[in-house]
Amino acid sequence: MASVEVELGVTPETTYSISGKQLKFDSESDIAPYIKELTEKENVKKVDFSGNTIGIEASKALSEALLKHKDTIVEINFSDLYTGRLNTEIPQSLEYLLPALLKLPNLKLINLSDNAFGLQTIDPIEAYWPKSFPSSI
Repeated sequence: MASVEVELGVTPETTYSISGKQLKFDSESDIAPYIKELTEKENVKKVDFSGNTIGIEASKALSEALLKHKDTIVEINFSDLYTGRLNTEIPQSLEYLLPALLKLPNLKLINLSDNAFGLQTIDPIEAYWPKSFPSSI
């Protein structure tokens, strides 16, 4: 798999990661302990939820938590986030997560690789994509 190397000033101290734990977040209560950790951490530049799976309610809670760090987040890793999810759940989850990403003014890098994006995700991605680039491009 190709990778991108970008210097964003991210360090282990400025990263909140639960990468690769194979956790299943269906409800707000499932993700609540991790949301608490995320919101209590200071100066978060990178959020990494890769290798876990997230449902609709948990996506809503995560999208709200991301905004607590809206001025510092520069990188999001949501790769391999939908393993085992119904194709009807993924677009609804994205309808919470993608608009939240638009509210992160310093966000430079988003990893959405290894997700089972099918035809059902076209609408939320099409709504997000043109808004994600500065108008000067």
